[in-house]
Amino acid sequence: MEEEHSADECQPAGWETRLQAQAEEVMLLKSALCDVLQRLRILEAQFPPGHFSASSPSIIPPVTTVPSPQKTASETLERTDYHRSELCTVGTQTEWSMIDKEPKDCVEAVVGTVTCENDSVNGESADGITESEEVEKVFQSPTPEDGGAAVCAVTPLRLNKKELLRRNSSSDKLVKDAKEKSKKLERKVMSTSNLFSGSSSSKRGNYNIDGMSVKVFLRGRPITMYIPSCIKNHDDQKPELPSEKLQLEWVYGCRGRDARVNLRMLQSGEVIYFTACVIVICDVNRGTQRHFSRHTDCVRCLAVHPDGVRVASGQTAGVDKDGKPMVFIWDSTSLQILHQIGLGFFERGVGCLAFSTQDFGQYLGVIDDCNDHVLSIWDTAKGNKIAETKCTNEPVLCVAFNPVDSSYIVTVGKSHIHFWSWSGASLTKKQGIFGKYKKPRYVQCVLFDRTGDVLTGDSEGQILTWARSAADTRTLGKGAKDTYQISRHTRAHDGSVSSLTALRGGCVLSSGGKDRRLVLWSESLNQMKEYEIPEQYGAVRSVAEGIEGELLVGTTKNALLKGSLEQGFTPVIQV
Repeated sequence: MEEEHSADECQPAGWETRLQAQAEEVMLLKSALCDVLQRLRILEAQFPPGHFSASSPSIIPPVTTVPSPQKTASETLERTDYHRSELCTVGTQTEWSMIDKEPKDCVEAVVGTVTCENDSVNGESADGITESEEVEKVFQSPTPEDGGAAVCAVTPLRLNKKELLRRNSSSDKLVKDAKEKSKKLERKVMSTSNLFSGSSSSKRGNYNIDGMSVKVFLRGRPITMYIPSCIKNHDDQKPELPSEKLQLEWVYGCRGRDARVNLRMLQSGEVIYFTACVIVICDVNRGTQRHFSRHTDCVRCLAVHPDGVRVASGQTAGVDKDGKPMVFIWDSTSLQILHQIGLGFFERGVGCLAFSTQDFGQYLGVIDDCNDHVLSIWDTAKGNKIAETKCTNEPVLCVAFNPVDSSYIVTVGKSHIHFWSWSGASLTKKQGIFGKYKKPRYVQCVLFDRTGDVLTGDSEGQILTWARSAADTRTLGKGAKDTYQISRHTRAHDGSVSSLTALRGGCVLSSGGKDRRLVLWSESLNQMKEYEIPEQYGAVRSVAEGIEGELLVGTTKNALLKGSLEQGFTPVIQV
């Protein structure tokens, strides 16, 4: 019983201690708010009326409501006793610092009538209302008659001078920061006022505070351009575009890090390749370049027509409204577009494409980079789509027509090789079976030899020969008509085989990614010669044979090399 009685005595003392701590916390907040309001009025008096409403609408307007009368200590104590049962709140940062005080001291602190210090609170406002009254109005709680709320207003307590000084110093810092932000905002409004004139040149530009540079955003990336020293004021300049036009003169490097089959030869003896949104036609002997710049986003692939003049190039989807995936068929001599196909059909971009050979480039096969990697066949003369089908969910890296029969198409990619039979608007797929040979992670390149067999290079460094097998009617599900099976396995490179190129004499040239070797193979895939590209140029990505038999090599470090296996290679273009 004694323990219960002592606990009952300590409970009111604990409530009074908590009440004292919370009341002191509220008083500290009142004092800080008084100081902030006083300083804001001083700041407003320094500027003409309406200045802050135009430049900084976030400034709090002064309180103009009528304050409540001063509360006496007896009224406060009665309201405190009346609502004491409702003051069960969570602890504050000053609550536990008051636990050590005696209950008697806490009661005396509550009964004592205390107001804000005259030296920090008694400033008069423009409307004749003191700041202490404004703070009292802000912190005033609704009465039970108005809102039925159970929480009452607490009478201001006597502040500890050290804590008040600490609170005032923090409020000084807040006011100082507010002044600095206001000045910066005013300077920014003055220096960037010309950006809101409605001119077309101000849609994407942004001036810095000092007015020394302009920041524009291209495809989401900020680019800072410095204003010439001869221009004193941007407003004096005419908003029209200058009469001078920039013309692309030279492009350094080619896209070799993440692109395949990106190097081809034209009938004119020029080499064609791409980087970014530009397709470069380079005469390596004369050292000149021409550029096809009609693409609106990054070019991902290209193919040269059997006539050596027409070119098909596909682009990826971009962030701009004009950056939609499509394929251009254009003339490499005049740089004029002949057809634009696939606009609105392709989703993410054009991954790879190839012209048919047997019918002299009448058809174009295109692989879309969407989830299903749709294979579509297009008429190059009319620009319309003939057939389409879903290829696979895995990435597709290369597509090729059979040079002696355009109705047979091969696609290769991640862990697969597919043989397609095309008839009218239908495409039938047959998957290649690796059987006893190790299934590679990626089949990276494909080539038809003179006999009609299919050669593939993969990530395991092997060249597989796929020969068309005869019909096997006795074994169910195997040896069906017009299927391909592995007839030969050739170990070619240490690492992946990045490209396979058929040379004019019937030989095959393979390139390695990891070992950087170029290997010349006979028609029966017997090794004849090899050459290792220097490490400074990177691994080989693609190879093309020139008019006079020279080899042009594109590397993963975006360099273009020219030479031969006997005499070596020298850089033509290097980043």
